[in-house]
Amino acid sequence: MNTRSLIKSLLILVGALIAFPSLSRAQSVPQLPCCIDFNNPDQGGISGSFVNDLDIRYPGPSGDPNDGYLHARDASGGSWARLKNPNDGKPHCFGNWKELLRPGKCIDLCWDVNLLTDGDNSQVIMKPAHITIWFGGLRAVFRTFNSISEMGGPNNGWYSFCAPIALSNPDGTLPSNDQGEWIFKDANGNDRPAAEWDQLLCNIDQIAFAVDYHGFQTEEWCWDNICLTERDCAGCVVSNGSWDCE
Repeated sequence: MNTRSLIKSLLILVGALIAFPSLSRAQSVPQLPCCIDFNNPDQGGISGSFVNDLDIRYPGPSGDPNDGYLHARDASGGSWARLKNPNDGKPHCFGNWKELLRPGKCIDLCWDVNLLTDGDNSQVIMKPAHITIWFGGLRAVFRTFNSISEMGGPNNGWYSFCAPIALSNPDGTLPSNDQGEWIFKDANGNDRPAAEWDQLLCNIDQIAFAVDYHGFQTEEWCWDNICLTERDCAGCVVSNGSWDCE
């Protein structure tokens, strides 16, 4: 290879590493089970976009006075509560989830949620709960089939949901269960192919919750016990003979 060809190849490689930073380093694999439970009042890795009162409060769904939960109140703009790796050297739940998958085992992303108020004083609004996993410009939202409501509504209080973490199905659909389904879009809201879902699982760098419930700006949410768990199950197969992140 001559000098010009070598330089061109190096420039292509550098460009790929800039565009896809996950290629430049091995992603950590969480140790299961792993949980974010907000029992530590100094917990790091919490941030928000266009939210007020993003803080840890007590008690959580267990009723124990030491059981913390994450609270957020809506503000003007697209409002999110975000969880990321706190980079404190302790075990965390982010990184390569694809490496957790193996035959005969199923992975679930579970969380507790409580809608304190939907922000509309004239009526009770019923809507599904959501959880979002994120990497770069790609994000997938798990939307529950059951709707929840604010305190005083018919479906109020704390709810627990679990979203399946698995490879896309052979027919190109995403994993789902009797509690809800994954919706996979890019940052502009465009549908993404199922093959990119498998790649998304290689580097989860953010778990997030949308705070916007509708057009009002006074919604309040609570979340707790965001956990990755493993369980025995039938029907889990290796896709295309490999779990590797390419």
